[in-house]
Amino acid sequence: MKLILSFLAISLITSSFTHQKNSVQLHNGDLIFIKSSDPHAKLMKKATGSSYNHCGIIILDGPNLAVLEVTDAGIRYTDLPDFYNKANGKIVMKRLKNLKSYISDSSVTQYNNFKAKKDYYRLRETDKSFSWSDSTLYNSEMVWKFYKELLGVELCPLQTLKDFNTKNRKVKATLKAAYGENIPFDEKVVSIKSLYNSELLETVETR
Repeated sequence: MKLILSFLAISLITSSFTHQKNSVQLHNGDLIFIKSSDPHAKLMKKATGSSYNHCGIIILDGPNLAVLEVTDAGIRYTDLPDFYNKANGKIVMKRLKNLKSYISDSSVTQYNNFKAKKDYYRLRETDKSFSWSDSTLYNSEMVWKFYKELLGVELCPLQTLKDFNTKNRKVKATLKAAYGENIPFDEKVVSIKSLYNSELLETVETR
């Protein structure tokens, strides 16, 4: 089956972003990982044990670089500098290895398909219960499904809810609020930690 990298279809559209003395060429679809003080991000850290608790997808949105991310208000585009301001400490950017091998051609149709898909994700609501439903998404789920649906690439193996730290008081309370006493511990989940450690990704910059 031929894999098509829709969001890189215009022959590796790139933009340069300069920060102090460092610069990095960012591509559509690059991933950015941060440590956030957002309450839901803190919950993700408690559930997964990951030091990085928030992530998003770099998007070339018109002339500007933005991050497609899950927020309390739903999935939104956030200007890249504003996303940086959410970080509490080091920022890590990663990219799919062997990127060019996933590119098919630069047809306008493919690029339009990408734009339609990213707009579809922007309309999804925030998931605060770690459900695998497509009607709502949490940040690592959005990233995983984005790559799976557009490329056919599974960035990391899926886990189940019982692999999370469901004994943590706040995590347990969140799950009980969503599911009552019948928490679906076999529900599929994907953690930021698993995405961050994906063997398919390489680090392109830390700051």
